[in-house]
Amino acid sequence: MPRSYNPQFPSGYAPQFPTEDGGALALVSAVIQPDGLVLILVFSAPVSFGAGGNGGFALTASGGASTATYASGSGSDTLRYSLSRAVARSETVTLAYTQPGNGVEDGDGADLSSFSGTAVTVSVASLYNLLHRRRRRS
Repeated sequence: MPRSYNPQFPSGYAPQFPTEDGGALALVSAVIQPDGLVLILVFSAPVSFGAGGNGGFALTASGGASTATYASGSGSDTLRYSLSRAVARSETVTLAYTQPGNGVEDGDGADLSSFSGTAVTVSVASLYNLLHRRRRRS
């Protein structure tokens, strides 16, 4: 009798499988880390940059302008951008992307389409991090 295969994934891990036709490259989530200085963009597939480069992203935040500068992640499904100012968790933030012509693309060279008005989550520090930081000060 053949054995069944039941992979065990770590808690919180959601494996991503491509659609039958490969599907269009898409932004899955946009999150600003608790310090307010790093924007994390997660895509439906690993991405890299074509001749158009790593620009094209623009944040609109209720607390004022914040410019995103590429930091790392090319070749993975997660890009990190440094922000020009700390974004507070109380701010409302949206993200737009204007395809600069061969900018963000998947492994097949398919470009990420332009979009606008995408909500960005401004995450808050976990209770563990807050308590751990408080203990270090003592």
